[in-house]
Amino acid sequence: MKKILDLYIDSSLHVALSAAVLCYVTGWYFDITPPLYLTLCLFCGSVVGYNFIKYAPLADNFILVKGRYLRGMQLFSAFNFIVAAYLLTYFSLNALLCIVVIGGLVFFYVFPLQRLRGNLRNIRGLKVYVVAVVWALATVILPAMEAGLRVDYQLMTEAFRRALFILAITIPFEIRDLELDQPSLYTLPQQFGVRGARLIGYVSLLVFWVLGIWNSPNDNGEVWIKEGVLVIASLLLLGNAGRNQPGYYSSLVVESLPLFWLVLLKVF
Repeated sequence: MKKILDLYIDSSLHVALSAAVLCYVTGWYFDITPPLYLTLCLFCGSVVGYNFIKYAPLADNFILVKGRYLRGMQLFSAFNFIVAAYLLTYFSLNALLCIVVIGGLVFFYVFPLQRLRGNLRNIRGLKVYVVAVVWALATVILPAMEAGLRVDYQLMTEAFRRALFILAITIPFEIRDLELDQPSLYTLPQQFGVRGARLIGYVSLLVFWVLGIWNSPNDNGEVWIKEGVLVIASLLLLGNAGRNQPGYYSSLVVESLPLFWLVLLKVF
């Protein structure tokens, strides 16, 4: 069972599921139904993107990997890339432009930029903000554009809220990796310590909740209660995130918060 779970996480299936789920969260708020090709493309694209981020630096020239396990991951990623590329033929031009921006950010997150003498990930203090922006673009702006919605103040506020949520739930991962990350990355725990990073996460979650009450696109009086439950769960997980976390604390439990969010909206 452990091997299956490890494979599920290592292949980025869980994080891809979370990305696809957040697309449906956006659909709930704006009363749209994201088409299957969009969520499937986002799922496959997330597998490709996260596996590229994790495994490309281990390969010669970012392509040639060594070992059966890594080659298997590469083949699995290639399959997902082919599926995602085919599904791109269904998208509108505006959505494709958004995808180009997302893909560019993911690519240069790993691939060095000559002028910067490094990649976006290694630019001092930038890592978590790039992640938050990419998730906001992919799970809010992209489905809205494909549905033909205007990119207005309300939509941008929701994208900002999504970025705050992603920033907050990324902090447990940065705390977990504190001993592994190079000091030059200047992650939030490296800058402000574990307590300071948690405090930034707490504030981000509270701002996320307050903005939701003030600017809810869906006129539903119960949404602030559901989001309050989500925020409390996120605060608890963030508060208990330490350097010595249980094996699946961040990669499985924290990463499941988007699924919990959708369940709160759809079921309760």
